[in-house]
Amino acid sequence: MKKLSFLLALVMIVSAMLASCSNNDDSTTAETTTKATTTRRNAETQDPSTITEPESPDLIDGSQFTVDGDLSDWEAANLHTVTVQGVKLDEQNNYENKKAVFYGALTDKGLFLACDAYHDIYLYEDVTWYQNSNFEFFIGTGNKQYYVFARGIDQPASTSATEVVATMKTVKIDQGTVYRTITEVFIATEDLNEADIIYNTIDVGVAWKTIGDKIIGGAATAGPNGEDEYWVPVWPQNSDKPVVAPSGIFMADEYEY
Repeated sequence: MKKLSFLLALVMIVSAMLASCSNNDDSTTAETTTKATTTRRNAETQDPSTITEPESPDLIDGSQFTVDGDLSDWEAANLHTVTVQGVKLDEQNNYENKKAVFYGALTDKGLFLACDAYHDIYLYEDVTWYQNSNFEFFIGTGNKQYYVFARGIDQPASTSATEVVATMKTVKIDQGTVYRTITEVFIATEDLNEADIIYNTIDVGVAWKTIGDKIIGGAATAGPNGEDEYWVPVWPQNSDKPVVAPSGIFMADEYEY
């Protein structure tokens, strides 16, 4: 009888111990599950208001610009510009007299661009556009290519597309280079790809070129000393091409939304 009582008591103790262990495991599992669920729920229900959206700058009045080869309207607007400025390596490699200043503005009428180039060679007689002095530009992530090229000092320039309104005026000067060429361009909003306009800005790669007229100081550096006839602030088809905003044209790392 004593043995039976002892065995019953032992069974009861063991059962109590197992129940205690089982309760502890359940508690640990429940705590872990609660933590994981809470973390996931917090991530899934994050307040969207904590994500800051850039503000779109207001488009400026496009009627202040005239495509006439006169930069006084750009100067009055006082917009940001991008310049490819020639540099001097030594007496044999001195390009300080050459430069190309690029202008840009996104307006309520569309995209305005300009290029003010100081250069030594002027070409205009070839039937192929890139064999002549030219202003070339690429718009948006798709790099849609446009260009304006010279047809003679006293002749209208030619363009790559009917939607490109452009003028190119070249004069001989005595200001360190032989020529100064001002090219102005306009493309109406309806002729731009809407997907390329983000927060009222648009990416535009820009370039000035005349075959044989080289510069040191741009992003193109094919020559042995880094000289090149392709005058570009950055390769114009790159993803980091300049940004044209209502406030001007900027290098990609200069513009803040």
